Amino acid sequence: MQNSALTKRVVIGLGSNQEALINLRRALLELRRISQFKILKVSRIYESVAQLPVNAPLDWDQAYLNAAILIEVQNFDPLKLLDQLKVLEVRIGRVTTEKWAPRIIDLDILHVDDLRFKTENLTIPHPMLAQRPFAFLPALEVEPGMPLIRKNDQDYNTKISDRFFWPEFVGILNVTPDSFSDGGKYLERDNFLIQARKLVVAGADYLDIGAESTRPSAKPVSLVDELNRLKGALDHLEELRQEGFKFKISIDSRHYETILKVTENYKIDLINDVSGLTDDRILKLIKSQALSAVCMHSLSVPARKDLVLNSESNPVEQIQNWWLQKEKLFASHDIHEKNIFFDPGFGFGKTVEQNQYLVEHLEDFVKIQNKFFIGYSRKSFLGTATDRDMTTAQITHRINPAVSQLLRVHDIETQKSALRMPHAI
Repeated sequence: MQNSALTKRVVIGLGSNQEALINLRRALLELRRISQFKILKVSRIYESVAQLPVNAPLDWDQAYLNAAILIEVQNFDPLKLLDQLKVLEVRIGRVTTEKWAPRIIDLDILHVDDLRFKTENLTIPHPMLAQRPFAFLPALEVEPGMPLIRKNDQDYNTKISDRFFWPEFVGILNVTPDSFSDGGKYLERDNFLIQARKLVVAGADYLDIGAESTRPSAKPVSLVDELNRLKGALDHLEELRQEGFKFKISIDSRHYETILKVTENYKIDLINDVSGLTDDRILKLIKSQALSAVCMHSLSVPARKDLVLNSESNPVEQIQNWWLQKEKLFASHDIHEKNIFFDPGFGFGKTVEQNQYLVEHLEDFVKIQNKFFIGYSRKSFLGTATDRDMTTAQITHRINPAVSQLLRVHDIETQKSALRMPHAI
């Protein structure tokens, strides 16, 4: 049982105006990895102009991105927490600069329950909080009961960002005749390019190309057919790049021969293996080519409704134990954790109830340090097919950004609309 006197709710402010989105995402991931922290809430990302002194260099005038997180800290010690944040800032890349110069990352303790604390190096609550809308607006979002008397009418053009989001978006493009929600739609070049362009314009960081359906009872696809479908799609994507569009490419395949041929002939950024990287040859390929890969939990591919996790045991614990064994396998191949993304495998080897439990308890995967690759879009456990985009958005709205670094979705605009709403964990 936790000692409540040593467990505190802490609001931490995050800010950056150098590669800001990359560094905010990195900071959130690193904070999640600290074992004594539990991230309870994450604010939306806010934009603001930089605070600058008179006659500051022109290149200091770079817009800031700010956010706040509410964490539960065990064995709370304010000065120890300050030291942890300073170490984390340095790890992300912060260096000593002039006071108002652009920052790679700022991590500040803004508020701690009802604590009043002051030393030469730390004051709680943060003494400038009430004067900085870019700090107190995200802070109030995660801790609305926090007492605050505003002392400054200057708003620094602070606004909730409608451009920047915590997760990276992975847009789904299936070139199959039999996938559940989009089978047959994108086999022809023109339809494929229209959808690919739509996803990238909407904000896709990755396009995930799949040429084999893994729905229950799906028919096997020959390696020749899978490879030909992928090659056609990848050639079409090169046309998009010639138009100036920028995106990364993910290949949704579990077959070594296919992955080998594709990576020999195209620049691939991510391998998405629904079988959980069970083929030793794929692991060797990941190592030799320094590839990144998604390792998804599954009990069978295609998914079988009669083969699911043990209903008597916690599904998080079962998947987490599976992952710990996978980590040993990755280590034996000298594959770094930064190259492997964890996918809990919604819809594969789980009952409807287990899938729903996992959606609500992603934060319980405390032993997994990797980035999370989350793919619940239009899954059958979400209900009837016609309602699944909205149901997907409802999950996206409430999912904790600390455990959803990549979101694999069919409809990016609807998911972005959900993320513009306050997170409520």
